[in-house]
Amino acid sequence: MASREDDLRAYLKGLFKEVEGSPLSISWVESPSTSPGIPDLSYCHKGIEGWLELKAGPKPEIRVTQERWFEERIEAGGHPLILAQWGQDYMVIPGSRISALRRRPVEETFRRLATTSWHRRIPVYSLLKVMISPEQEYEDSRRNSEGTGVGVRAIR
Repeated sequence: MASREDDLRAYLKGLFKEVEGSPLSISWVESPSTSPGIPDLSYCHKGIEGWLELKAGPKPEIRVTQERWFEERIEAGGHPLILAQWGQDYMVIPGSRISALRRRPVEETFRRLATTSWHRRIPVYSLLKVMISPEQEYEDSRRNSEGTGVGVRAIR
C-alpha cells in the first residue's frame, strides 16, 4: 500500500518534469540502507547543492538517524530542508527544526515551524527558489523563533 509520503514523492517527480532540460540535477534516494538518516532527495541547481526530506501527515515519522544526519550536515555548514504535506497544504521547514518535529510530530508543530507554505499545489519555480536559497528559510526561522507566524511566506 502506498503511503502519503510515496504520493508526495510521485507528485514532486511529476512537478520536476516541468523543468526538464534546465540546469537541475535530482537524485532520489530510494533505499534507506544507502546511509541511515539520509534525506529523500539530493539536488544541484546552478552549483547550489542541497537535500530535501519528505514528510506527510497525519503520522509522519522522524527517526533518530534522520535527526542525527541533519544535525551533522548543519554543523558542517549545510542547510537541508524538510518538505511536508498535510492535507492540501505543503510546507517547507528548515532542517534545524528537526528535533522539535521529532519530539512532537503533529500538524500544529509542522505548521508553526514552516517558513514557506503553499495551498493545493506547489509552483515548481517557487519551490526551486526555496531549494536554491535554503539559507533564507533558516534566516526566517531564526527571526521567528517562537513560531508566531511572523515572516512566514505563504505562497498561493
